[in-house]
Amino acid sequence: MVGAPSQFAEKFAELAADSYFFEAQAVVLSNMGQHKQALEIYVFKIKDYNKAEECVQSCLLRSLANVSRYCNHIHLTQDSAVASPIQSRRASITSDTEDATPSIYHTLLSLYLTPPQPHQPNWAPALDLLSKHGSRLPASSTLNLIPATLPVAELESYFRGRIRAANSIVNEAKVVSGLRKSEVVSAQAALLLGDGIPDGNGGRNRRVIVSEDRVCGVCHKRLGGSVIAVLPDNGVVHYGCVNRASGRSTGGMESLRVAQWRV
Repeated sequence: MVGAPSQFAEKFAELAADSYFFEAQAVVLSNMGQHKQALEIYVFKIKDYNKAEECVQSCLLRSLANVSRYCNHIHLTQDSAVASPIQSRRASITSDTEDATPSIYHTLLSLYLTPPQPHQPNWAPALDLLSKHGSRLPASSTLNLIPATLPVAELESYFRGRIRAANSIVNEAKVVSGLRKSEVVSAQAALLLGDGIPDGNGGRNRRVIVSEDRVCGVCHKRLGGSVIAVLPDNGVVHYGCVNRASGRSTGGMESLRVAQWRV
């Protein structure tokens, strides 16, 4: 057992200096939310760039899980307007707010390209990170990290990835737009032709039989040869009784667009 706090600090410093515990330190720091310090251990001490990328991905997964739990909590506790998935995705990629906020990928890239002294820039893992995850990095701050002396050809995969990500958003928007148009067409067909179920909603194209003895559902007078209107529940009333039947003060044809006429 370590007696005094000073002895504990000295023992911890000895363990921290031992290369055998570097990865354990990185895991602990990452779980504590100190991601930059954890990445510094992977990049500068262990020099294992694959594990550095794995650390970034695990941090993102934890963040997404926390956001998902928070959104579920908000959804269960209050009513709020919910944006469509394509709107959410477009906002997450193109918004200026996110561009201004460095991500953990950006932190790893800055350690590669602008490391603290006495370390030198490490181009190989930086270009590999840009080629695989460039679309997740904020464009403005990412390009500011890249020196002007770097040939544009080295960034081909980075620009290709960003263009591919932008195109996927456009294509997804087209698919969503097509699905919404199809839904509108289906709704219009159901409104005009009905649902096709016996004794169901016949739509505007339905037919009703008005016999000589049939009376108005509002004033209870015979319909005879009067102008009539057919209600959504297939009830038949005088056109002048439509307002009382619907309980509205607007005109009959404005309040009941499914009305049919007879003289």
